[in-house]
Amino acid sequence: MSFPGMQRISTGSVKGPAEVAHRWMFIGFTVNALLLGVMTTQVYMYYAKYKKDKWWLKAIVGLFAYCIKDLRSIRCY
Repeated sequence: MSFPGMQRISTGSVKGPAEVAHRWMFIGFTVNALLLGVMTTQVYMYYAKYKKDKWWLKAIVGLFAYCIKDLRSIRCY
């Protein structure tokens, strides 16, 4: 049965909820990976430039700033 002025919807163009969600998950993963790379570069530059800093300050930078973020990123995916 067809009504005047009504068009048939093609199911090929309709996206399911998984396709919509995966798009945003991929964007979030990409941004997270880029920011992790930026932070890795910053930590490396800190260790390369400030070699005479105390060991506990280097431990704070390495452990808290880098390892916890790295573990959190791994846990999220």
